Amino acid sequence: MGRYSVTVTDKAKKDLSYLHKSGGKSLLKRIERIFEELGENPYSGIGKPEQLKNNLAGLWSRRIDKKHRLVYQIIEQTVTVVVIAARGHYDDK
Repeated sequence: MGRYSVTVTDKAKKDLSYLHKSGGKSLLKRIERIFEELGENPYSGIGKPEQLKNNLAGLWSRRIDKKHRLVYQIIEQTVTVVVIAARGHYDDK
């Protein structure tokens, strides 16, 4: 069991459901591994964890694949990671 508890917003649940329906096994395994690593250490691991800037300051992202990013917030006070989005890219307009 990880050091951080991981929670998922309703939007992220919808995003993950979409990816589950449209993605292959390798995509789903990657998402599963990212979630495991978020529980252990949200600052490092696969997907090139990156602290976001400007209007997304305070959030982090990891690459799921070329098209999709997992966006999350780390709350150290409660040792929690909140997954906010998992579909698309935060730069998409």
